[in-house]
Amino acid sequence: MTDEVKYGGILFESGVPFRGVCACAEHVNVEFSHAALITEADRVLEGKGKGRRHLTLRTVGDIAAKKSAHFLPLALAAGEQGA
Repeated sequence: MTDEVKYGGILFESGVPFRGVCACAEHVNVEFSHAALITEADRVLEGKGKGRRHLTLRTVGDIAAKKSAHFLPLALAAGEQGA
């Protein structure tokens, strides 16, 4: 896995770009490339773009509540599918 400072945050790649983290004044956005390809029942991913979706984390509790870790392998698979 590699990372790169880009788009005001850090972009992570594992063969394909699949995740980014951006710190804002009041929250942290965890962005997932190609996440529009992810089917999710809970609908915690935000955004309506052609490809990207994100999680807005305002508290430490949001990390678990929004199932952040759950989306990492899904985002990688979606990135590989969308590449």
